[in-house]
Amino acid sequence: MDPRPVDDAGQPDADHPEESPVPADRVRSALRFLPHPVRWVVVAVTGTALIVAGLAMMVLPGPGLLTLFAGVAVLAAEFAWAKVLLRRMSEAGATVWSLVRRRGR
Repeated sequence: MDPRPVDDAGQPDADHPEESPVPADRVRSALRFLPHPVRWVVVAVTGTALIVAGLAMMVLPGPGLLTLFAGVAVLAAEFAWAKVLLRRMSEAGATVWSLVRRRGR
């Protein structure tokens, strides 16, 4: 059963918009079963590997920016500084996307 509030017509309530989970929260919930020290190492190694791969893909063929974003999202599951960086990256991406959409008209 869907836990979101609904109106009389059975539609999601407009006063309570659906919030999509943050990528860091998805990673944290997926790794919840691991003990904290193990989870910390897994997150640090995986996030760092994705960032290194993303940096390499900036000059090699591949989705460098997306891989960098994924690496920071993984690191944000355990590190506060990465969560701040992820929020800043998301805001910058949204700003750039709105500028691109405005230019296309």
